[in-house]
Amino acid sequence: MENRYHIVRRGALAGIAGPLIFTTVAIILTVAEYDFLRGLGWHPTRPSAVNWPSSTALGPYGWIQVANFVIFGLLMLVFAAGLWNAAKARGWSRVGPALVFVAGLALLILGFFKTDRPGTESFSGLMHGVGFMLLLLSMLLAFFAFAWTWRRDPHWRGLLWYSLASGVLLIAVFFILSSFLGAFTIYVLLLLLFAWPVVVGARLRTTSSTPDGNMA
Repeated sequence: MENRYHIVRRGALAGIAGPLIFTTVAIILTVAEYDFLRGLGWHPTRPSAVNWPSSTALGPYGWIQVANFVIFGLLMLVFAAGLWNAAKARGWSRVGPALVFVAGLALLILGFFKTDRPGTESFSGLMHGVGFMLLLLSMLLAFFAFAWTWRRDPHWRGLLWYSLASGVLLIAVFFILSSFLGAFTIYVLLLLLFAWPVVVGARLRTTSSTPDGNMA
């Protein structure tokens, strides 16, 4: 039980820290490489062919962004382990954690394969695109999987509608609202994707306040 408690607690902290670290580093790199990014054709508020924040990995401090993706991916794997160990039963309750694990692998792919510069195509760029779509799909399915699991759990039921709304909004932004949001589409998508682990991680942390605490 105590070992399980530590796994859940570490998972909760990883879920909170991962998105916050990644976002902070990406913003700092964007400022540091602003002239480089503008040279690629990127604009913070106008549509462009430059994939942000992935494009920061192409700049003079690109290795930091590569490490940023990898660290985020590893933290998501730890988060998935925490969610897995916090599940009350086997079966469908493990689908959500498994999807979060896939999202962690997708982030590792994003780190190991860099995006293409505008107007170029490469195997690395193709794999980077695959990684992003895998991240998007796995997290989307995780939103709905956890909403389904939480419907009968008093401790987690308060996040049911949040998780469900995150999934619906993600679909709406990606397929319907992108033409209206323009360059802000990626910002909204990342907000939906990255806010969820922080919120869920914070709730998961309350399930591991003591080694004998309730497990969701």
